[in-house]
Parts: sequence; C-alpha cells; structure tokens
Amino acid sequence: MQSLKSLFLLLVVAVCVASCKPTIPSKYIQPDQMENILYDYLVAQAYLDNEPTLHTDYNRRYYKLAILKKHGVTEAEFDSSMVYYTRHIDNLHVMYEHISDRLEAAAESLGADVNDLDSYGSIASADTANVWNRERNVLLLSHMPYNVLNYSINADTAFHKGDRMILSFDVQYIYKEGMRNATAVMSVRFGNDSVASRNIFINSQTHYSMDISDSANRGIKCIGGFFYVDTQENMDVENNPLQLFFVRNIKLVRLHSKEQNVEQAN
Repeated sequence: MQSLKSLFLLLVVAVCVASCKPTIPSKYIQPDQMENILYDYLVAQAYLDNEPTLHTDYNRRYYKLAILKKHGVTEAEFDSSMVYYTRHIDNLHVMYEHISDRLEAAAESLGADVNDLDSYGSIASADTANVWNRERNVLLLSHMPYNVLNYSINADTAFHKGDRMILSFDVQYIYKEGMRNATAVMSVRFGNDSVASRNIFINSQTHYSMDISDSANRGIKCIGGFFYVDTQENMDVENNPLQLFFVRNIKLVRLHSKEQNVEQAN
C-alpha cells in the first residue's frame, strides 16, 4: 500500500512539472512553424544572392511575402513573433540549430561535402586538418550581449613550424532594416610571442576566408579572434526586431604543405 502511495505521489509531481513547463503563447507563431518559415526565408535569400539580376529589394520583399503566404501567416504576425523570439534567445537558438542541420543536409544531397579539404590544392599534405573546436554554426543578433563570438584555440604537437591557418565561413542574414555590418578577426601568436592578424568586414551574404602563415618558421602557439556584429544605434527591439546574423560552416584549417613534411623528414 505504501509503495502505491509513493507511486501516486511521483505521478502527481510529474504532472505538475509537465504543466509548469513554459510554452510559447498561442498568439505567436509556434517554434516548428517559425523554423520552417526561417528555413524557407534563408533558402530564398541564398537563391537571390546567387542570381545577381534578381538581387533587388523588390524581389527580397516579394519572396518574403510569398513565404509568409505559403505558411498562412501575416507580416504583422511574423514581426510580432520575431519580437518574442529575440527576447527568448534560447528558443531562437534551438530553431537555428535545426535550420543549420537542414541546410547542411540539403547541401550534401546536392553533392557538397562539408568535410572536404581537397579544395586547398596540391600543396596540402595528408595531415591537413580542421581544428575548429567551437560550434560550426552560430546565430548572432545586432544587440548586446548576443552580437559577439570570441574563440581561442591552443596549438598542440600536431602543429608544425611553417603551418598556414585558414579561417573560412559562410554568412547569411535576415535584416528587416538597418546597416548590415559585421567583422571577423583572426590572430595568430607565434613561438616568439609576435602576433599576426587579419580582419574582414562583412556586408554581404557570401563565402569568406582569410589566412595567416608561419612564414618565418617560428611555430604557432595559439589562434584567436572573434565575430562581431555592429550594434544599431538607438535600436528599438520592439519596432525593429528582425536582425539575425548567421555564420555557418566555420572551419579553421591547419595546413601542412607537402614541402614541410619533406623538410622535417630530412
């Protein structure tokens, strides 16, 4: 009898916990539907970016309205829902993780290989590797503290003198209005504590890359840097919520040249 009472109490607690789980208010677009809308939005933008003759403000607005009509929501409902989700960034982040997985799966189905290192040419040796150890896909917003991603990666025994570091990534964004300004910075600290750095100003949706070589054969101690989205002056999240900045397919490739391996073997 006592065990039955204990089991009953556990069931009551479980029901209470489930009922207390926070949910999205019904007046907003629910996460599954919002994820599908954002996915279609990013696919449409990628299509427009690859067709320069179609890349106009009119076409971007046309595709946005067509996507909203497809999902049976109004622009007002979409904008108010984005206000809610930008105030609940964890929900938005989960949606973006799902969207990133879907985009990668779609790319692979078309023949893309997200782990392909052959594109670095005939100088790359067999132990060329992607050493990026953070999230490969990142969502940033145009307001603090969600507008920056810092990274730092220490070198290990797999690094050789003369290595070349290549940071590459793809950028997509959804901005209702405002300037599309972001910056990516990479710096390398060498064995003698000297530092070399590179930066890229990001104002369009495309593939970016930058590299730093240990041309003086000092050895590499660590690689660091950040992605930063400019904050919008006097930005009112209530009235201008739609400012999402996606950094996808981040890779930090440590490239050993074939000539390096021959020298070290000698």
